[in-house]
Amino acid sequence: MNEAATGLAAEYIVLTDLLLSGYTAHRVDNPDSPFDLVLSTPTRLLRIQVKSTQYPKINATRSPKHKYSFSIHTKYKNNTDIFAFVALDTRTILYEPTAEVFRNAGAGPGSQYKYYAPDDFSQKAPGSRERAFSFCLVD
Repeated sequence: MNEAATGLAAEYIVLTDLLLSGYTAHRVDNPDSPFDLVLSTPTRLLRIQVKSTQYPKINATRSPKHKYSFSIHTKYKNNTDIFAFVALDTRTILYEPTAEVFRNAGAGPGSQYKYYAPDDFSQKAPGSRERAFSFCLVD
């Protein structure tokens, strides 16, 4: 699967999860947008950036075992409210507020960061959500 198809699949997985959970959400069909989805709450609009990976990778400098890692760019820091990290092999979603992501991400080259999912992320049941989306709605 190419990178564009991978990203699109992950966006639809997250969109489906949100819609089935009772939220009003829409996909942003603009390739230049710094976010992929918009979610409407009674009080505000939230911008969601979806990141995906097809399987866990080994990063010997971080941990000798397989981990899910996601590349993120600093342009998302002020233009996104929530990240949705998707492990495509298990269809597991991890929702994190943007501030939390950048607090825990490791700086990479230039304006790139690496975000590593929790160790038990890969042990979740297929299709499970790592953290309830409602956690990200707390101000």
